[in-house]
Amino acid sequence: MTKKKAQVNTAKAQKNASVAQKDTTMPDIVVLIRYAELFLKGKNRDFFIDTLVKNIKAGLLGCDISADLKKEQGRIILQNFATQKDIKAQENKDLEALKNLLAGALSKIFGISSYSFAYKLAIGECLQGVSEFAVFRLKEMLASGRDVEQSKMASTFKVTTTRADKKFPHNSDVISGSVGAYILKELPHLKVNLSSPELVVHLEIRERGLAYVYFKKIEAGGGLPIGTSGKALSLLSGGIDSPVASYKMAKRGLQVDFIHFHSYPHTSKQAKDKVIDLANIVKGYTGGRYLYMVNILDIQKAIDAHCNNAYAVVLARRVMMQIANAVADKFGYLALITGESLGQVASQTVESIAATNEVAKTPVLRPLIALDKLEIINIAKRINTYATSILPYEDTCTAFVPRSPITKPKLEKVLKEESKLNCTNLKSTGQDIQALIKKALENIEAIKI
Repeated sequence: MTKKKAQVNTAKAQKNASVAQKDTTMPDIVVLIRYAELFLKGKNRDFFIDTLVKNIKAGLLGCDISADLKKEQGRIILQNFATQKDIKAQENKDLEALKNLLAGALSKIFGISSYSFAYKLAIGECLQGVSEFAVFRLKEMLASGRDVEQSKMASTFKVTTTRADKKFPHNSDVISGSVGAYILKELPHLKVNLSSPELVVHLEIRERGLAYVYFKKIEAGGGLPIGTSGKALSLLSGGIDSPVASYKMAKRGLQVDFIHFHSYPHTSKQAKDKVIDLANIVKGYTGGRYLYMVNILDIQKAIDAHCNNAYAVVLARRVMMQIANAVADKFGYLALITGESLGQVASQTVESIAATNEVAKTPVLRPLIALDKLEIINIAKRINTYATSILPYEDTCTAFVPRSPITKPKLEKVLKEESKLNCTNLKSTGQDIQALIKKALENIEAIKI
């Protein structure tokens, strides 16, 4: 090596070390957002990722957060984040409060598999800055106990590296080994444990001489971004199941709006308000915009007056399905969603579901069909709908409960009972079932949520 070349290399190394040292003092904090299933989408991948970015922006806006989003290889980078209140007041952000706000927003956005709050360092081709910063943060964490459970008592660690920039002069194993050796030198009480470490230092080496350092991966909802599978209409009752069903189908990329059938004034205003509250909770996951309120009291009275009481539930559900079909056709919903769980109640046997399905023109999705009640309740608690769902306000499903509901209705007998609602006398007075359905559709209340 010539003397001139050696001087150039020395100057370059000094410059890289200087840059690294400068940026490890006060590095920017960003959010590294990861997605999983979107890698499987082939030529449509850009559509899915662009939709996810749009959904993240909408989710942040809903929490009054301003941020810049950038797409990188396998990641979405969220940076320069602050609340609108801090921006207007030109105040320094409360970082921990802001991180909690961001975590709450990101946890409701499907398509995100996990995310991390990471420190962004400019390192050039030098690992010294990364090593020094990793030690600095580990010392802080070990002293304070923050960020990592029981970090004050931690005695083992490992370093993992993802090298997105394949031009970087060191491979992942060399980077992990080099940073790990520096940590061992500066924190000699720590020991390496590659299988079950108490502390993990994550490194990502990116293009343009950038590195990201983080210490925790936070699991998110996974699934597909809302809107990538179209939109659907969920039959939302005031119970536990239908909000969970809406949540489950939103996870598969459906934007979900709601339709609710009520019997006001037979049911109370509190029952109606309860459903509105449920819709407002679930919309944070489903991207829902509308709740359609349909009064079917006259229909239920007609069924009660003219039909065998044992068939009241299945007949009412057939009416609900017909009305939901009409709303779906009018507003372009591709599917209906129900919270049925096989065998849970009389209306959810195979025979009852078949009798209801017979009038369904739109595909009916039943994501809870194989779940038991405890599994459904656990999800309801996790998405914060359970406490509202169990409020003691009667909904339309319980307003006209038959004394002994039929559990295995035969379709021919269901049709025979339904024909009683289409007799000549009822048609002559405009009280036949189709006239009542038309009236209910004409009086739908569309609530923007």
